[in-house]
Amino acid sequence: MSIIGTLHFFHAPLLVIYPLVLPPQYDLLYIKYFFAIMISYTFYNGECPISYIYKRRINPQYIAGDRINDYDDLYAVCNDRIFVNNYLVVTTSLYSSSLIYTMYRANIDFKFTLFSILVVLLYTSGIKEIYVCRNHRAFVWTEPLMTIYFLFAFFSV
Repeated sequence: MSIIGTLHFFHAPLLVIYPLVLPPQYDLLYIKYFFAIMISYTFYNGECPISYIYKRRINPQYIAGDRINDYDDLYAVCNDRIFVNNYLVVTTSLYSSSLIYTMYRANIDFKFTLFSILVVLLYTSGIKEIYVCRNHRAFVWTEPLMTIYFLFAFFSV
């Protein structure tokens, strides 16, 4: 069993339950952490940093973004790829909901919140798919834009 995969499996649910467990005084830290995660994806060619670390440990020649939708670290924990993929869809959706709630609770401007969520959903669904299907071409121009937006968002909250 993979320690990295196990940590990855538990990371998402912890982010989802944050607003239910911790008091609002940590909301801005939670929001900044979220944008920091999004920024880190741009440095790994759209790939999850946790999955990238695992893939590099298995194959030191692995290049970030080559297998962006393969979560080998999670597959090492749970061999059922369909379950893992569904788990990621559900936790990402719940995480977005938690983020919306936390931004609301922290009195972040609704337009900024809505735009941030739309950018994140576009990034995590559409951009990754285009990125994989078109041999990394679409991400070349979107990556700097996403990085700039997430950096702006990080320093704005």
